[in-house]
Amino acid sequence: MLQLAFNYVSAVHPVLQSACYAVPLPMSQSLTCGLELNLDDHRKTKDQLIAELQALRQSERKFRRFFDHSLVGVGATSADRRWLDVNDTLCQMLGYTREELLNLTWSELTHPDDLDRSSDSLRQLLSGETQTFSFEKRYVRKDGQIITALVQLHGVYSLAGGFEYAVVNVQDISARHQAERALRDS
Repeated sequence: MLQLAFNYVSAVHPVLQSACYAVPLPMSQSLTCGLELNLDDHRKTKDQLIAELQALRQSERKFRRFFDHSLVGVGATSADRRWLDVNDTLCQMLGYTREELLNLTWSELTHPDDLDRSSDSLRQLLSGETQTFSFEKRYVRKDGQIITALVQLHGVYSLAGGFEYAVVNVQDISARHQAERALRDS
């Protein structure tokens, strides 16, 4: 016979609830198990969980401020090239609202001559061949203007090693390119 006994205890109430279960075992075997759950410890755990949740919320607010107030365009992109999140700087740089960008892929914004290089970098991130990538590429803004940007990608992977998304930093370097071109031409 397997006998299980459960007691729920608290300093306020010596025994809140007890339960006992008996389960027949084959032959003449006998086993007794007991479990006692101290609800006072549970309350401490609940307080700890609340404190951890508050710390997590504070960390999220801090991260959101870093993300939203960055001096460069920041976004997250999926394996299918969709924007998962973008900051205001990236929206302004490309001339789109947040909602518009979130409904586009970065392929639709990339200059056609730079699409192969961008696709190759994504392939390398997806395969795990590299976890970071940095290169210059051109984007086509909503108004048709072409900007040159320094793009830095960092792959984010699950504990199992699978690609989850890429963090993308985009810095508009069009003015620098124009100055270099003017210097070369003079």
